[in-house]
Amino acid sequence: MKKILLIISNLLIFYSSEAQSINFTFSEGEKLLNNKKYDQAIEKFKFVVKKDPYFYEAYYDIGKAYLLKGDKDNAYTYFQKAITANSNYTEAYDAHLKLALDKSDISAAENDLKNLIRLHPKKAIYYEQRAEIYHSQNKTEKELQDLTTAMNLNSTNPNVYYRAAMIYKSKNRKDKYIKALNKTIELDDSFVDALYERADYYLNNKKYGMAQKDLERIISVKPNYSNDVFLKLADTYVKSDKCDKADVFYNQYIKKTHSRSADLYVKKGKCLAKQNKLKEAISSFNKAIAYEPRNAEAYVERALIYDKIGKEKMAERDFTKAISFDKKNPLPYFKRGVLNFNKQKYQKAMDDLNLAVKYSKKNVPAEYYFYRGACYFNLGNVNKACEDLTKAANMGYKRASKQKQEICL
Repeated sequence: MKKILLIISNLLIFYSSEAQSINFTFSEGEKLLNNKKYDQAIEKFKFVVKKDPYFYEAYYDIGKAYLLKGDKDNAYTYFQKAITANSNYTEAYDAHLKLALDKSDISAAENDLKNLIRLHPKKAIYYEQRAEIYHSQNKTEKELQDLTTAMNLNSTNPNVYYRAAMIYKSKNRKDKYIKALNKTIELDDSFVDALYERADYYLNNKKYGMAQKDLERIISVKPNYSNDVFLKLADTYVKSDKCDKADVFYNQYIKKTHSRSADLYVKKGKCLAKQNKLKEAISSFNKAIAYEPRNAEAYVERALIYDKIGKEKMAERDFTKAISFDKKNPLPYFKRGVLNFNKQKYQKAMDDLNLAVKYSKKNVPAEYYFYRGACYFNLGNVNKACEDLTKAANMGYKRASKQKQEICL
């Protein structure tokens, strides 16, 4: 019995001494690692794992030393050995995950994240990282599921909310889309992609002032983000009846892009006309016509100015040109009809107004009925006049209501 106890005692002393030796060697290795003596540190740690194959910290430190040396392949191998030795080793999973992503070893990265989520189910970052993998694989539903979990865990990563917003947009879930965009910008008010998206949303919902704020913020943060920002900003000011400001941004867009877009010069010309800058407006319409000789709208808008400044023949010529390029466009017929009406050429006006109504199909503006009704009246057809005036009045056209009261029973 005494002999057995002596053997056990000697074994305990041996293992205790061995353990102390292993721990001492591991500490030496850590000192060498901290002093950037990576090769010597690796030797110490390899001695440790040879003596104790379950010493997971030593595997991890070998991987760390290799990584600091720039040897990613060996680092990757030893981080995996650390995980094998301890399946709950968070630091090793984190280190292995980074290298797996760097090596595009997606299967390994997914496995690392699966285990990290198992160990830390309340950490948003792991769901965020897995969502990135799903994004690269076009697994939209799985991506949204992880993004949603990250958001529910109060993620502070603005990109999480932005990516969720883009998925909501594709699914036409407008409330969630704008909510996610708002949160993106709340977390990072310099997130220009989100600002641009939200500006578009505001434009589509006729919230022009709010769109302006987002677009101007983009210009202040990143002036070269997209030239379209200047164009969109100009358009919002047109919608807000602030043509003086719109003109500034149209000019900036033209300066940056050297645009030869006829539609752009038509927009700019209309804006100048609203400011009563008639010469500049004509010049802008001239450019539109030069860049696109068959642009009917440019001829119509230039004709309106010619009519306003008393150049009736030039106005009629432009209306006629516009009609020749776009025979089913109701606008030039209507405008030429009004021009002839004002000249008291009622039959010529009637011919144009009939065509304007015809080509408007089911979307006839009230103004068309009003002028045609006025033509009928001046041509002596009171019944037809009252029919058209009634239609215009029922559409809320006040001049038609007043005229109807005066001539219709």
